[in-house]
Amino acid sequence: MTIDIKSFRRLALTAGVIGIAGLTSGCDPYPSADASTAKIVDVLATDANADTPPELTAPTSNTVTFALTNTDNGACKGTDAAGAAIDPVALHDFTASYDWPTIRILFSNQLDGTTVQSSDPNSGFPCTPASNLTATGTAAGNAPSVCYNPQTTSYVSLNNTGSGGSYVIWTPEVSADGTPQLLQPAQSYALGGTVKDAPKHSVPFSMTVTTEATPAVPCSPSSLSVKAASATAGSGIKIAWSDNSKDETNYVIARGASATGPFTVVKTVDFDTGSFTDKDVALVSGTTYCYQVTATNSLGSSGPAAVGSSTTNCAVAP
Repeated sequence: MTIDIKSFRRLALTAGVIGIAGLTSGCDPYPSADASTAKIVDVLATDANADTPPELTAPTSNTVTFALTNTDNGACKGTDAAGAAIDPVALHDFTASYDWPTIRILFSNQLDGTTVQSSDPNSGFPCTPASNLTATGTAAGNAPSVCYNPQTTSYVSLNNTGSGGSYVIWTPEVSADGTPQLLQPAQSYALGGTVKDAPKHSVPFSMTVTTEATPAVPCSPSSLSVKAASATAGSGIKIAWSDNSKDETNYVIARGASATGPFTVVKTVDFDTGSFTDKDVALVSGTTYCYQVTATNSLGSSGPAAVGSSTTNCAVAP
């Protein structure tokens, strides 16, 4: 199985604390954990937004918990440290079949593949997890797949560089015929146990993935700007906004005589649209018109777009 991290995106991770304790004793043949013991350095999931290059985050321990949104339904864009808009992260296959709904856990060095999957690591998909690992949350009739991928050549990671390393490739839902299935809403999936690395250190880890309960209405647009398209009579009024959702089906533009309405719908535009120029012949030159923009999908409408700084939702028709 090959790994292509070009289609992965940063996950918001909340890392816990776990001690990777040495398990040596008079009866334990395995060495104690030390700085060379394998650690989780990245967690990757198929990204609904397919951004490249990938943005990855290093957990601070081998206990990792994160949430997945339902292909961004109800999940508004956030901002990065520089204040730039970033999209939420979701598995493609949570709602549509674009790629396997797979979570890939990158360890810092080689693992003993027999402690990850019970069959030959090169035997293909799906893979039965080794007896020392426990995967829970899988729907009745399905089974989890846990595969081992030894990255024997140099791998690329924003958080760790080197040669070697290993992926544990976890597909939480696989049907009886071996087909990856959609993740279930409002579900908590967990994978954990103790694997061995190549030097035979014991490496305990735990990962929990919680999926969003239900889809939701789109996020509200923002930064609404309303101004005359130009000084030329009849050029209309340009309405612009920031798109804050990936799950809208349309934007609805409504017009009124005052900033607070009432408003009447004048135009519905496609998803991912950020502006519209109202050239309605009914516009009267020198008259003030005000606008409201909302995002819609099959579940309903967002709140109206907030007005951007140093502007209003009204303009005088040229």
